[in-house]
Amino acid sequence: MKMVSALTVRKQFGLILDEVAKGKEPIAITRANRPMVVMEPYAVYEARTNQEARRKRLTEVARRMDELVERNAKYLKKGPDAVTLIRKLRDSR
Repeated sequence: MKMVSALTVRKQFGLILDEVAKGKEPIAITRANRPMVVMEPYAVYEARTNQEARRKRLTEVARRMDELVERNAKYLKKGPDAVTLIRKLRDSR
């Protein structure tokens, strides 16, 4: 990751903005040799944000499925779980 001082960013904002937008690598902006913020291309930010949102949704779905299984445990038949069944289906292809 490239490090750039805040003063340099102030003086060459357009150039640095173009560099970030064209490249895939983020640039850290420093003040007093301490990293303060990171500039990254919008596509990278969007992909990371979408991935985090997807992870949160999947975690919530898994939690709700676990609650459903617990609530209906007495009605469920004992046998192989869903993961085992899916693996068997994949292997049979």
